[in-house]
Amino acid sequence: TLLVVVVGFICGIHGEINFSMIGTASGVMSSVFVSLNSIFTSKMLPMVDNDKSKLLFYNNFNASLLFLPLIVMFESNVIWE
Repeated sequence: TLLVVVVGFICGIHGEINFSMIGTASGVMSSVFVSLNSIFTSKMLPMVDNDKSKLLFYNNFNASLLFLPLIVMFESNVIWE
């Protein structure tokens, strides 16, 4: 399914007038990560007793912990003002 999404995106941009390599790469990467998220979500759902709310909680909790160092690193000048 991942390949189908990426090929579909590439076919969609084929006729674009304002073609940008950075924009195209960003769009393809976005499609890849959305597809991977769907694949991994379906694989991890049985580990939380097929409870979508529990999986959402764990996902958001982990993302919050992982983003804290990045927030401090890139926004330290705003935080310490």
